[in-house]
Amino acid sequence: MKIAGTITYGNYFDMPNKGTYHIKLWIRIPGMSHDIEVRFTHRHTDG
Repeated sequence: MKIAGTITYGNYFDMPNKGTYHIKLWIRIPGMSHDIEVRFTHRHTDG
């Protein structure tokens, strides 16, 4: 999708259980010699 003139990508996924989720993404940008790695930690609790 395009937001403020920039192409973006989004996705949804279930995290049905309480606890800690570790999410790791690799981002590949055309023309770059290496991927970018990002990590997130999410602690899922009751609302």
